[in-house]
Amino acid sequence: AATLARAKLTEPFGYILKPFEERELATHIEMALYKHQAEQELRRQREWLRVTLTSIGDAVLATDDAGRVTFLNPVAMELTGWTDTEAAGQPVERVFRIINEKTRLPAEDIVAKVLRDGVIVSLANHTALISRDGREIPIEDSAAPIQDDAGRVLGVVLVFHDVTEKRRAQEALRKANDELERQVQRRTAALGNTMES
Repeated sequence: AATLARAKLTEPFGYILKPFEERELATHIEMALYKHQAEQELRRQREWLRVTLTSIGDAVLATDDAGRVTFLNPVAMELTGWTDTEAAGQPVERVFRIINEKTRLPAEDIVAKVLRDGVIVSLANHTALISRDGREIPIEDSAAPIQDDAGRVLGVVLVFHDVTEKRRAQEALRKANDELERQVQRRTAALGNTMES
């Protein structure tokens, strides 16, 4: 038992007790090499995935199957005001606080809905994120289940983005259209008055 406890502390790929046979030693070495290569490949894939998610221009937040935050990319950190280490293990509703801009009430908990139903859910219109420092940021996007090969939901990934500039552009376009409509109506009225004279 003491030998096993010491071996676990060094995190070996395997261990052999004396006395051992040469064939047994060769088998253990082969298994250790295989395990080492598999772990190296897994580390490489995890790093590739981390770099990919970190590089995405939208905010990405992932949770586990209990709705606790497991990942934030830099854009999500900027928008929420939380660092990835501060957010790790927090309930998603604490980090991703959203409200309906019109009613000012908390928005539907889309992570709970995805965990419950296992389907992709889009945020409702007029949704705003309340950052950790109290800023209100209009956002759009969706949440999707993270599923294993058997279809079990392991967590949720939220992908969202700030639509402040989009909203400003839409408002400017609306105002320009309103002004154009007023000018057309004035000219039409002026033309009608000229024809009556």
